[in-house]
Amino acid sequence: MTPPGGRESWTMQLPADEVVELRVVPGVCGQTVRRCLEKAN
Repeated sequence: MTPPGGRESWTMQLPADEVVELRVVPGVCGQTVRRCLEKAN
């Protein structure tokens, strides 16, 4: 999967920022995203 425009690579903060922007959650850190992705795999 290619990173969003203007980025060379994905970071854990990018999806964290996206779920906040989409108002899925009021706030989340990149480490929480990392832990969730680890559990999903």
